[in-house]
Amino acid sequence: MSSYLFYTSCFHQKQYVDILVNMLNSYYATGATIDFLVYTTTEFRTAIEEKMPGKPILFFEKNFVKTMNQARISKVDIFDYIEITKYEKIIYIDADTMFLRNPQPMFDAIVDDVVYASGEGNILCEANYWGRSLFLKTDPNYADQEGISVSCLGFKNIPEIKKTFSKIKQSFYLDMYQNKLTFYDQPFFNMVLITSNMVNKTEFKNYVLSRPAPENATNLVAVHFAGCPGHAQIKLDLFAEFKSKYEALVKASANDLPTAVLPLTNDNDDEPITYTIDTPQSVINEANLLAFIRQSNPHYTFDDRTKRINIESASKSSASLCFLCGDTAIPSAIALNTNPSIQIAIVEHVSNNNNQTINNQLEITTIETLIAQGRKFDTIICDERDQVDKVVISALRLSSPASTIIMNGIEDPRIAEIWQKYVAMFGLMPGPFPDTETQSVKTIP
Repeated sequence: MSSYLFYTSCFHQKQYVDILVNMLNSYYATGATIDFLVYTTTEFRTAIEEKMPGKPILFFEKNFVKTMNQARISKVDIFDYIEITKYEKIIYIDADTMFLRNPQPMFDAIVDDVVYASGEGNILCEANYWGRSLFLKTDPNYADQEGISVSCLGFKNIPEIKKTFSKIKQSFYLDMYQNKLTFYDQPFFNMVLITSNMVNKTEFKNYVLSRPAPENATNLVAVHFAGCPGHAQIKLDLFAEFKSKYEALVKASANDLPTAVLPLTNDNDDEPITYTIDTPQSVINEANLLAFIRQSNPHYTFDDRTKRINIESASKSSASLCFLCGDTAIPSAIALNTNPSIQIAIVEHVSNNNNQTINNQLEITTIETLIAQGRKFDTIICDERDQVDKVVISALRLSSPASTIIMNGIEDPRIAEIWQKYVAMFGLMPGPFPDTETQSVKTIP
């Protein structure tokens, strides 16, 4: 298995075909090439294909789904798809969703053997959206905690997840026959996944949220239009209203560029691009900056919340910060916004020979220049994928006792091995900020 798969379901009401078509159009507009499977009836498949001729949509057909309850729980049938063994990671997403950019980072985020979902609400909410009655039936003293939305679920194609989905389906149908279901499948996913410790509630919050304001969606992959089940036209109206406001916001952000310069790099071009800001002391509008970067790199992303917290913490506690390679655009803006007096040195590439003073806070420079000048930094952030040894050794040479080195990319076993070699060799200590699956933080003893 080496491929990824998105899938959705479309049953019960033919009006939902138009909602699904809107979602698929937004998906393909991002340039995504990940396989997309639609689980639906033969009748609806024909309607979808008529509206989207030539699109590489995969179909999984079932013709006996009749009720809304059956339609909602159909997402657990994915392991019945005849070609499911082709796929390593799978993401279910509701049809009433709008994609804003390429969803590849969502698949990269699936690393543990659990189901990934966006946390929301509370399981003991009186409204019972997240399974209050089910939890209290199991244990009258069950402790309240955050629930999950089932509008987007990411998981690996492994037996443990298949068994978990079967358990959810059994619980659902047993209750459907014994009682009147109120909130369809969501309470059962909450109950089974939470009680079995089989869910990650935090990671997908970075990518998909339900009905955020357009100005709060600039870093998301997709927006889900929750609520109003069975009312297709309301969904379509919500979709159209959000799309209009979001596109106007992005256009305004791209055109509203103030004055001075901040250097950036992008993944598609070795040459730096420039974005304008008012003065070194002014707040940089990250939404504007993000929109500007996407003019040349539509799939640029900076969504790791822990990395953001670490950069903010480092900026508050540092007088000087050095970025050694990798992404410097949004991180530089975060640092400048957090500490208006911080001094930042940026090495854009290992082989970069560009020395440029941008303003009294910011410079583009080279590793050789910094070492020759005997410069030392409170915090060094390393983000190099190729010449890792050189960057780590350079970071050590640019450090003083108590300096912090943040190493990105340790989810790559090769980078992690190189990094750990130097951690052991120089006796680096645990850092002042949290380690994550992608980032290691150490302090010079």
